[in-house]
Amino acid sequence: LAMSGMAEQGLYKKISPACVEILVGGRLDGSGAIVCSSGLVLTACHVIRKQNKKYEALSPQLGRKQLNLIATYRGSDLALLRLPKSDTPYHALPLAKSIPAEGKRVFLLGSPIFRHHLLLSGTIARRSESFSWFNGGFTNTIPISAIGAPGSSGGPWVNPKGEIIGVQVASVTTDKGHQGISSAVPLHSIRNFLAKKQNISVACIQ
Repeated sequence: LAMSGMAEQGLYKKISPACVEILVGGRLDGSGAIVCSSGLVLTACHVIRKQNKKYEALSPQLGRKQLNLIATYRGSDLALLRLPKSDTPYHALPLAKSIPAEGKRVFLLGSPIFRHHLLLSGTIARRSESFSWFNGGFTNTIPISAIGAPGSSGGPWVNPKGEIIGVQVASVTTDKGHQGISSAVPLHSIRNFLAKKQNISVACIQ
């Protein structure tokens, strides 16, 4: 257990500089991750789907910086934004080659319910994806056994190496509250979106 704790502490230090809070109209509405040294930031689309279009990133390392919207992928609830140009490369998280097997531990860095920059843990409940209805459309996700509270949406799920395996977008809830299952957009959707860097539309029977 002590060795596991030390490893997780190292993981936090490794990924934290690339993780940000997403402010919309000055209010913390979600989380995100820098995915390119040029300053591309990945988050959940529903985080920024507000009337106010002023987007900012906030973190202990970066301070508070303006974000410009690049593209959205509503079918997978993803959004891509860009930080201002910098003389030095931004710290960025790489994508994993694959999603870990069922039962393997994964980690989410986000800011749930205004608790800033928390490292949360979970386990892969199933690698194969399914489609769930929320925010006015179907989104493809994989289930992770974990609690992803509001504010953590858009945060990166990473493997123990600090590589992104998914993006937090939703949770399974009932009128009794959270049921211990979070939903993350899987790797292939993220990889496709980052390759195109433009709006992606998908058909939906709604």
